[in-house]
Amino acid sequence: MPEPVSTSEYARSRRVSCSVVRRWIRDRGAPVVSRGGPGPGNGSLVDPDKLDIWRGLDDGMRMFLLGQVAEGLLDALVRDGPEGVPVHRSIGIDRRRAAAMLAFGFQRASRRVLGRDLEDWPPEIVRVCTIAENG
Repeated sequence: MPEPVSTSEYARSRRVSCSVVRRWIRDRGAPVVSRGGPGPGNGSLVDPDKLDIWRGLDDGMRMFLLGQVAEGLLDALVRDGPEGVPVHRSIGIDRRRAAAMLAFGFQRASRRVLGRDLEDWPPEIVRVCTIAENG
């Protein structure tokens, strides 16, 4: 992994405006190594390779990847874990709480990937939410 660089260093090396890079991070969920704070010299640090990959993904590919994550999260909840015991039981969490945690995790992941909340959740996550609400 390359050393993290400032948003201004990244912008300069890729011939884009620094304000555009900051907007990607703030509004569209571009990946960061560490989020910046207010004031000069406190900007975000980015991994140039990860940000380049993120820039190359269109919304269709991001939605496809989120769908794969949704399927994986549902599998983690409803399929057996090690030794035939459901994963949530093996770590001491009841099914409803595990489902709620997975739904929350998906919401956070989708915000990071898309930079916004999803209007329609994948059916797998709808099922996870139903389990969280009803058991």
